[in-house]
Amino acid sequence: MTGVKSPGHEGARPRPFPGVSGPIPAGSGIPPRACAEPAAKIYDYVRSYYSHTGSPSVDPVVIFKMALLGYLYGIISERKLAEECRLNLAFMWFLGYDLDETPPDHSILSKARVRFGREVYEQFFRHIVQVCQEQGLIQGEKVFVDATVMQVNASLDSLVKGRFYHEQEKTVKEYPDEVW
Repeated sequence: MTGVKSPGHEGARPRPFPGVSGPIPAGSGIPPRACAEPAAKIYDYVRSYYSHTGSPSVDPVVIFKMALLGYLYGIISERKLAEECRLNLAFMWFLGYDLDETPPDHSILSKARVRFGREVYEQFFRHIVQVCQEQGLIQGEKVFVDATVMQVNASLDSLVKGRFYHEQEKTVKEYPDEVW
């Protein structure tokens, strides 16, 4: 796709981080690049939204990888996601940026969300799930639930019975509508 600025200088493959000889370890929580590398498919989804003239724009693969990180790490704020991508070296590695490059800021993410709309993002996430299944990364045989007990500083007088579950259920059902 012409008119797209990719990470790495002059469209070249990004240089590795100094001292990092291989991929981020499996236990890091960063998704394998195999789950976010189907770039040709992403370009197909967004080709009609880009012009062949004007200044180069941020590579849509980077934008969608950032969306994937936001989903995987529960970061719904675009400002917070952009900040995490600037500060977290593993995120930078996943996005394909080198230490001396700056990933897109929150305004790029906001504009992309409005430009592409919910449907394009849903196509992307369905495709990512399909690729991960084909790679054998998703089996769907086990479900893990976290029921961690922790001490909190809360007053029992502030609890409202039944309200928490209802609010959570509403949030889960309406999450895509709230983001878009």
